[in-house]
Amino acid sequence: MEVLKTENLDKAFKSLAIISLIIAALILTKDIVLPITFAVLFSVVLLPVVKRVEKKTGRIFSIIIVLAGSLLLFVLFTWFIVSQLTSLVASLPDIEDKFFSYVNEVSSSLSNQFKISTEDQGQLLKEGIKNLSDNAASLLLSTSYLVYFFIQLPIYVFLFLLYFGSNFLPL
Repeated sequence: MEVLKTENLDKAFKSLAIISLIIAALILTKDIVLPITFAVLFSVVLLPVVKRVEKKTGRIFSIIIVLAGSLLLFVLFTWFIVSQLTSLVASLPDIEDKFFSYVNEVSSSLSNQFKISTEDQGQLLKEGIKNLSDNAASLLLSTSYLVYFFIQLPIYVFLFLLYFGSNFLPL
């Protein structure tokens, strides 16, 4: 009976060790695996369009046309988001006034209900802003990773679309 428990524990330990190694490998190779995964996904989505355009033009030219069209759609979507953010920034002074009026209301409410002085509230706010600035560096790093990601993605998509029709990667 005890041998059976040890074998089960041994299998469970080996399974957990293998799962841990797979997760560690995925985390360590995310800079390569993530763009390739999205490129395969986009290539599969764009492949029917490339095949249809390929009937009228050559293979490489059809891939370039479809990638340029996809890039144009992405740029238009980004432009829409940026224009919305620009209008938000334009209305920021009004939003700021409303925000400060709400902050004053909440501050007086906290003072009345929880007996937290405005000095303590200011100290808590300063600590929160300090934590926010500490996280700003990681935000900047992830933003630079996005630039790297969006440079790699079209290259991988082009290569996958180029080889999906050949015997190299049958699909």
